[in-house]
Amino acid sequence: MHEISIARAVLRMVEDIIPTGGHVKALRLRAGAARALEPEALEFAWQVTCLDSAAAGSKLNLTVDPWALRCRKCGRQFQSDDWQTSCICGGAAELRAADDELILEEIDLVSPPGQHRSVVQGRE
Repeated sequence: MHEISIARAVLRMVEDIIPTGGHVKALRLRAGAARALEPEALEFAWQVTCLDSAAAGSKLNLTVDPWALRCRKCGRQFQSDDWQTSCICGGAAELRAADDELILEEIDLVSPPGQHRSVVQGRE
């Protein structure tokens, strides 16, 4: 279950960004399909990893980008959540690209008095 190592890496990133005394309410991640992340497993790993941190109880919102495919028969390019799908013409699909990015798109936090809500972008 590589979701635990991903959750730990994201928590390290978050802890480096948030101000002292801040508390994370939610964060938004975007993952490439090649990361093979299971959203429910990552949410569980996140909750366990964050138990004694400034992110305890926060909501992790994950968007997994679809696979970029190309039909071997007709050449049509399309996207799908399943990399083993067939084209509408019946031809077999092949991968055009396998994106394995993991991007921390946003952190919603409660800041100490006098500080503002943070919006960040980062990559693992």
